[in-house]
Amino acid sequence: KLGIADPEESDTNAIFAALRQHDLILEEAGPEDAVEVAILTGDERVGVHHSQMMIDRAEKENVDMDSWIIPDLEHVEAPLSHSDEYENRIIEFYEEALT
Repeated sequence: KLGIADPEESDTNAIFAALRQHDLILEEAGPEDAVEVAILTGDERVGVHHSQMMIDRAEKENVDMDSWIIPDLEHVEAPLSHSDEYENRIIEFYEEALT
């Protein structure tokens, strides 16, 4: 509804761009390959509800994905405030995707 009401809204565009990027990567990589697209949220300008919308859509489309939402962080703070876990998640993704 947000994207229809305000087609220029940046969070909606980021979500659609992420889903499009996901599909483009899968077209070249193949359906057996893992694809991860991240959108970082967590402040008043970029609400976490937009990430939840993307998660809900992925579940509806049977997209195999993991999500990681950290409450009470400002936009793009996860790599700084949770750097060890962030690094481990990225490494784990690439290890699974490349084996």
